[in-house]
Amino acid sequence: LTGVTVSDTILDSAGEALTLTSGPTYDTSNTATEGILDVGESATYSATFVITQQAVNAGGVSNTASVTSKDPEGTDVTDSTDSAIEDLIPRTAAMTVVKTASVDDNGDEKNGVGDVIQYTVTVTNTGNVTLTDVDLSDELRLGSSTANVEDNTGNDSPAGVNLWTQDQTLLPGESATYVAWYIIDDTAASSGKVINTAIATADTPLTSADGSNQTLSVTSNEAVVDIAPIPSILVEKETTTVSSGANSILDVGETILYTITLTNDGNTTLTGVSITDVVNDLDGTAFTTPTNTITYTGSSLDGSDPPADSFSNTLAPSEVVTFEALLTIDQAMVDAGGVVNTVSAVGYSGTDQLTSSASTDETLIAASPALTVTKTATVDHVGSADEDNRVVREDDRIY
Repeated sequence: LTGVTVSDTILDSAGEALTLTSGPTYDTSNTATEGILDVGESATYSATFVITQQAVNAGGVSNTASVTSKDPEGTDVTDSTDSAIEDLIPRTAAMTVVKTASVDDNGDEKNGVGDVIQYTVTVTNTGNVTLTDVDLSDELRLGSSTANVEDNTGNDSPAGVNLWTQDQTLLPGESATYVAWYIIDDTAASSGKVINTAIATADTPLTSADGSNQTLSVTSNEAVVDIAPIPSILVEKETTTVSSGANSILDVGETILYTITLTNDGNTTLTGVSITDVVNDLDGTAFTTPTNTITYTGSSLDGSDPPADSFSNTLAPSEVVTFEALLTIDQAMVDAGGVVNTVSAVGYSGTDQLTSSASTDETLIAASPALTVTKTATVDHVGSADEDNRVVREDDRIY
């Protein structure tokens, strides 16, 4: 036989064509001449195929060899293998979903309202088949609740978002990362913790009994951010202006101007915030006369129809509100030698009441005793009608 030619066809287990890596190649160790076979003679050809992802996804390969030649009369002589050689490849569809959380706490080292949690989700194909139509959904829960809460950053929901390649495909060993954010609000802070998990789903080339592709679903670890409620309120007072007259001494009717600063230095919103302001003498005894009442300027503290831009009895974490208080001096304060002004604040975190430490400011009033003596004299003249021009004489009376 002459013109001996060997061909080799390789398909994946789904019947799709594959390409040999090399060959078929004539084995030079044969005794026959390449392309010629004498009667009873045989020759060996070899071909190689390096397993491709297509072959793995299909679960194996099928290989068929055929040969063509001519006899001495020029008639075609052909043959092929009676059956294809099947090589099965075990398939595993698997992936991991890992979620981590970090918090931007604004430098106060406390997880609280307004802080931003950044979640990073990493999905990795740990199997040996290609995963397609990869989708990621996100579940966010607060405290012990099982209800999901909505994303509050204005970002698109992670569900259905194209996370990595254009066709949402992960090859074996390939990873994709998605980043999402959540802003801690009052509800989250009150719950004590934010719990977040991610669920990744993907289609696999593995088939179910009904012939449909199997779907893979994997849930990540829980990323838990603890929020220890640390409610706190701070009040500070300082004397801003002391109004005194020309004598540089505080007199009745003059004023002292105080500046009061309220700060929410905790990590939860405070409601029902109010202040108590007491004016005492230097010995700690409270004045009782009506004129000792402080008049507040600026924002309202009692919640009674405050201006639109005023304090509304609520303080968010790190919020600061400032008031001015004007005290009018009365005689009792002057007599006491000074005033001690003490302010404290209360607020509520949920139903828990907080009371601030008191802030005290002392103003001394220097004593300025003074006395004016005025004397006048009247003469009662005796015996003359022209009293205006008379000098004082004997028997006149002075009183």
